[in-house]
Amino acid sequence: MTRVLVVDDNEQNLYYLDALLRGNDYVVDSARHGAEALVKARQQNPDVVICDLLMPVMDGYTLLRHWKLDEVLKHIPFIVYTATYTEAEDERLALNLGADAFILKPAEPEAFLARVREVQDLVAQTVSSGPRRPDEDETSLLRSYSQALIRKLEEKTLRLEETNRALQQELVERGKVEAALQQSLVELNNRNRELQEFAFVASHDLQEPLRKIQTFSDVLVTRHRDALDEHGRDYLDRMNRAAARMKVLIEDLLEYSRVASGARPFAPVNLMTICREVLGDLESRVEATQAQVILSELATINSDATQMRQLFQNLLANALKFRSPDRQPEIRISCAHVTYADLPAIRLEIADNGIGFDAKFASKIFNPFQRLHTRSEYEGTGIGLAIVRRIVERHRGTIETISEVGQGARFIVTLPTTPTQREPR
Repeated sequence: MTRVLVVDDNEQNLYYLDALLRGNDYVVDSARHGAEALVKARQQNPDVVICDLLMPVMDGYTLLRHWKLDEVLKHIPFIVYTATYTEAEDERLALNLGADAFILKPAEPEAFLARVREVQDLVAQTVSSGPRRPDEDETSLLRSYSQALIRKLEEKTLRLEETNRALQQELVERGKVEAALQQSLVELNNRNRELQEFAFVASHDLQEPLRKIQTFSDVLVTRHRDALDEHGRDYLDRMNRAAARMKVLIEDLLEYSRVASGARPFAPVNLMTICREVLGDLESRVEATQAQVILSELATINSDATQMRQLFQNLLANALKFRSPDRQPEIRISCAHVTYADLPAIRLEIADNGIGFDAKFASKIFNPFQRLHTRSEYEGTGIGLAIVRRIVERHRGTIETISEVGQGARFIVTLPTTPTQREPR
């Protein structure tokens, strides 16, 4: 298996790349800065390194210079993955230092993985001729490096000034609502589950830059769209679609992380009620596809009601999405009482007559970002079934799927009726 060393000081970036790469059969190691990466790489050579540029201790440019001067490491492909150094000069400097690819964050998962494989193949084909040497002499490279650092320092200074002004205004506004906020916090503290969810979502900085992108995009649409030519409007539409996809991806990743938190205590949950509520939410999609839903009596079990709703939502939406174009969609939902691990349990089955999939993918379909179709064929992030598996694991159950191409799919969930809560992982 291919071993990848990911170098980034941002925990969310490390988590995202770890999930993406492991879900596609890579072995992943990580480092928080260049100095740590050099130590790890020399202890065990990776097959490829994916590196951010702006990091403490030793930044990506410095790591790249050391990497290409090392007689052992210089043959290993080095991919720059950055959201900070985005100018043409930044890319030129990285390539002149010997980088094998320069990718801007955030990249679509499929495109990112394709670029990584492309770099691996290209380096493998050219390894006999030795690594590419810098196009500029050392003095020119150092001058370019210094100019890049100065440029970024100036940009950071301007952003800090803007942020400071915004914070001053925010402090004024916060003063007006302080009393109400204190009361709200007291109420939230009395409801531990709601407080944990609120803190998790409100404090998570992944959503903040996306909100800014969407805000300015809306301004462009409402005020300046007519002033753009056809190409400009096309670029704007692409930006809006990309932002929408990223919003869904972030929400799914947050839900994937939140499932195992164990924030909510288990309580008796009527699965029949939950399933009917979810079908009500999906009513427009059921009617639009003319799907026939056959619902048998479902049991009451000790569980997390919110996560049970998410489980039904993901599995039923999956069945509606992957329907066959040649026949009326049919979804069967049934439940049976069984014994699992010497405990009373239920076996919940959701079966459809859709397009199905090759049985060889049955062991991988619950991995994050595992897609069996292109995005142009079926929208989605590839995380929905991974969330379902985490929910089942938290309830100490199992999930399996049986399918054939063109013959629909069956998802079988086994859950103890009175499980003990699994500790967060």
